[in-house]
Amino acid sequence: MTALVAPLRRRLARALTRHAADSLPTHRAAWGEAMRAEVDGMADGDGLLRWALGCVMAGYRERLGAAASVSGGMVVRMVLLPLLLIGLDAVFGGRTTVILHALPGCGFTVLAGAWAVMAIGRRRGDDGVIAALRAVLAGPRQARLGPDGLENFLAQLMAALCQGDGPDLVRRELSLPLGRSIFGAFPTLLHDPHVRMVMVAGLAKQPLGPVLEGIQMARSRPEAVLRRYGDALIWMGLVATLMGVMKALDVLGRPEAFGPLVAGALVGIGFSLVCAKGVVRPLADRFAHDVEDDMAVYRRIGAALAAEVR
Repeated sequence: MTALVAPLRRRLARALTRHAADSLPTHRAAWGEAMRAEVDGMADGDGLLRWALGCVMAGYRERLGAAASVSGGMVVRMVLLPLLLIGLDAVFGGRTTVILHALPGCGFTVLAGAWAVMAIGRRRGDDGVIAALRAVLAGPRQARLGPDGLENFLAQLMAALCQGDGPDLVRRELSLPLGRSIFGAFPTLLHDPHVRMVMVAGLAKQPLGPVLEGIQMARSRPEAVLRRYGDALIWMGLVATLMGVMKALDVLGRPEAFGPLVAGALVGIGFSLVCAKGVVRPLADRFAHDVEDDMAVYRRIGAALAAEVR
């Protein structure tokens, strides 16, 4: 029995460790390499699974910490915007009770309806709204590279290329785990698949223009998803308002009920505009800047390779 359980335990521990390494943010990529190496060197036993589960928890903790450090300010601003608008409405004599009473129903109708519109038009393989939001909140991939990180990486890359079998040497080093590669000090760069794509194309003397264009198209997909979601939010806000107006017209002969229902109906379009133009649109704009920052890194690496590899 033990002979059957031990291989299964080790296989599960390796799977958990791989998941933990994949969960780590890019600046902790070296930890993932150490986790994979450690699990292969540990003896069989219950401690193996406990250690693997500990790696998973550490990966989640680091991922959440990285996401919070990048997106914390954005989340705070997104929360403060509706509070500011409701507060200003109260200061200038508005009845916030009408907004708060209508907001749950209108909000659910607008958000769920816009999500359903996106789901209807989504093709297999396209990014969904949740995936797009995750990409936006994660921020730029090279945010933690540091001011001198790229220059140091390029200097080491050029030094490797200047050796006799330079391109072949770099290809071999790229195929090694980071813990054994001469580029192991740059996990933020080497764990970005698009950096590797640019390097492989440059070493193969392929035209880098189409490669960079393809990368930019792939990186910009979440931005396009968010912009379409913002448009869907506005349309669903109009639908929610029309539904509220029809409900109000049903009690047209009762003024005491008609007024609050009309006011509540207008919350739908107001909520959709705040979400679309005050939250989703700025997130898409922010992500576009993040992508451009990363593209500048890709272009710099591509230009260095093009100049050195002839």
